[in-house]
Amino acid sequence: MKKILLIATLVFIAVRLSAQDDFLSPPRIDDGWGTGSALKAGLNTELLLELSNKIDSGHYKNIHSVLLIKDGKLLMEKYGGGFDRERIHSLRSISKFLTATLLGMAIDKGHIKSSDEPVFKYLPNYQDLKTEAKNKILLKHLVTMSAGLQWQESNVAYGTDENDETQMYRNGEWVRYTLSKPVISEPGINFEYSGGLANVTAAVLEEALPATGLDFAKKHLFAPLGISDIQWRTHKQHNWLNAAAGASLKPRDLAKIGQMYLNGGTWKGKRILSKEWVEQAGSAQVGGGQIGPFTLAYGYTALVIEKGPSFMPSLKGYAATGNGGQILWILPNENAVVVMTGGNYDNELSQTQPMDMMIRYIYPAMTQSGN
Repeated sequence: MKKILLIATLVFIAVRLSAQDDFLSPPRIDDGWGTGSALKAGLNTELLLELSNKIDSGHYKNIHSVLLIKDGKLLMEKYGGGFDRERIHSLRSISKFLTATLLGMAIDKGHIKSSDEPVFKYLPNYQDLKTEAKNKILLKHLVTMSAGLQWQESNVAYGTDENDETQMYRNGEWVRYTLSKPVISEPGINFEYSGGLANVTAAVLEEALPATGLDFAKKHLFAPLGISDIQWRTHKQHNWLNAAAGASLKPRDLAKIGQMYLNGGTWKGKRILSKEWVEQAGSAQVGGGQIGPFTLAYGYTALVIEKGPSFMPSLKGYAATGNGGQILWILPNENAVVVMTGGNYDNELSQTQPMDMMIRYIYPAMTQSGN
């Protein structure tokens, strides 16, 4: 009897350990991803197991997914909060990064001459708002959030009368609301986070492209990446993409966007986005300030890590972020992509938890030996 109980206990432990570790050996499914074992790839799985335990225990709250791709292989796929690989997730402001990507593709394909063209050239229905000062706003100023227009968003709570993004949606006329704002600085100088500028970018695309922005995205961005399960809200009257916060994808599919950027604009050897746009998107265009231990600049709707924490100076790269803890990290020095999704909307955990997980567990797991 004791022998039977011992065998049963050992089997239970083995099953439990296997269930605990399987997120470090993701399955290969028919979605284009190659997968592998985090252990065999040389990652510090002790750290990744500890991270998993802290997600499961609630130490890290409302974490919905953490995916790690290194050297082109998916090595970690952790889910929580009722989410799994088949469930799409709101990307919130990572939608801005996708929209900027579409602008780059529109330029690549000749629908738009360059990012140095004036915004008002592509907005015939808003010429009444054009002034000498506002006509200096170029397309690149939209994606670097440096148009010089008065805007309050990141420094006031969403849902309040003081928040311009909230007021833009209440107003309904996204482009007119945004471009009616007064110019307070020369375009291209000062960074000011603005969902309005993202939505103006979407309106430009709608005018310049031969198809709707969503159809263009499906044909030229998502289909080549093997992405078919997409939700992207649009304006009810104008068909503009909700560029500020409207896109939803599965975490594995979001990771493909990151891998395409990591590859310099290609996926499986096929060019999707020009190398030039990728390089500009992930490099400093305007100053972004300080968040936690990171000194940041802003690329094309991406935060660029100019200087990592003093205890981890080699941590470099760039990231697209969204409210709630949505982050797409692109880390060229480590040949890695990291996806995080979560539900910490409108609170500080949206920023602090992803940074803490990266600093304490994910980046060290790629750079420090263990096991």
